[in-house]
Amino acid sequence: MVTRPQQGARVNKVRYVAPDVARGLALLGIVIANVPTNWLATQDAAHSGFFGGTGPDPSMLDKVLIVFQAMFVHVRGLSMFSVLLGVGIGMILGSLWRRGFTNRAAKMMIAKRYFFLFCFGLVHLLFFFPGDILTAYGICGIIMALFIGFSDRTLRIIAGVLLGAWCVWCVLGAMMIIFDGPGAPTISMDMFYSQASATYMDQMLRSLGILKEMVVPTIFIFPMILIGFVWGRERVMEDVDRYAKRLWAWVVVTVLVIVFVGIPFGLSSVGVLPYEWESAFGILNQAFGRLTGPGILAAVMLAMRPIQRRIAQGEAIPGWLSAFNALGKRSMTGYLGQTIILFPLTAIFLLGIGHGWPIAAQMVFATAVWLVTLLVAWVMERRGMPGPFEKLHRTLSYGKNGLPQHYELTPKERERGPEKIKVGYKQKINGTWQLALPYPKVSR
Repeated sequence: MVTRPQQGARVNKVRYVAPDVARGLALLGIVIANVPTNWLATQDAAHSGFFGGTGPDPSMLDKVLIVFQAMFVHVRGLSMFSVLLGVGIGMILGSLWRRGFTNRAAKMMIAKRYFFLFCFGLVHLLFFFPGDILTAYGICGIIMALFIGFSDRTLRIIAGVLLGAWCVWCVLGAMMIIFDGPGAPTISMDMFYSQASATYMDQMLRSLGILKEMVVPTIFIFPMILIGFVWGRERVMEDVDRYAKRLWAWVVVTVLVIVFVGIPFGLSSVGVLPYEWESAFGILNQAFGRLTGPGILAAVMLAMRPIQRRIAQGEAIPGWLSAFNALGKRSMTGYLGQTIILFPLTAIFLLGIGHGWPIAAQMVFATAVWLVTLLVAWVMERRGMPGPFEKLHRTLSYGKNGLPQHYELTPKERERGPEKIKVGYKQKINGTWQLALPYPKVSR
């Protein structure tokens, strides 16, 4: 039987600024990370290939920027984006339930939406950018559709087991490197960082190889999507004060990762700690860096509380924040826009600029690309234009109107009766597990 606690609750239609601002900022971190590890990747650097590469005697500026990136860039934006994807799925599910969707119909709609995201990513991966993440996000979204009826506790356990297994595996690999020295077996970082291709055909062949191993990035990001999905379904965005303790706990975890993993990663990359430890801490950063995603998003949510309260009262988004918000609302366009700019500029078989640049120049280059996408998004927002890729995605997913319509029960579902139709997810209410919804009753 479907029960609905908060039966009289009002469905808040206010747009929440924190996710959009977080997406806009995450895109900056993503492009700064992708430029040295994908677009301008080199095999010739003596040290610090993760960050753009240095010679045997890096400058002080190089050292500072490397430590900065190790602390705040690599795996940070990716992880936060993964959490945001999960939050988005949870919020989409809530919207579908409010439109009368049964669990079966909601699964089909979510699977359809993320199948098209997978298709976007597939084209992006094969023809333009081997470091694409949309393909993995699409796969995760399709898988996520299977879990919409699971309880929050079950989803947290699954996320914890996957994260725990991944962290243990990485810790063992890092320990082999640190304690046995440079001759120890290492975990290849090629699975994370690609090399620049001499020809377009070389790039496509490498992309096909990456596609064959897509299960790896999918497993890496799925736990963060699970965490975000629970947040979206719990409507954390609507009541940050209620969940403040949990959010602050994630912020503390993030700080600990930055201090005890990020800083040693940076210091080993610049030679303050042994260079041989760089791969070890890089591996640890790939593991524990995932935990920074919820924490960074939590920090943004907590920081945006005063602004969100004013927006809820009818005030406009502050001018200084509007560009970040505009880019976040068009995050797919912003992400793919980076490729539109970087592919012709950096590909060796095209213009091939930027290869061999120092780390500072690469960061300036990456930031400039982000600023272009920020400006374009701001102009679109001022003119009331949606992101073109978002619009196409919504049209493919929902039809011409770009929004899911109210769901009408099929004749077979009406025949079965409402008691046999599953709507909601498992919650423990009055000591018993039952399907429930945190939304007002859905009219049929």
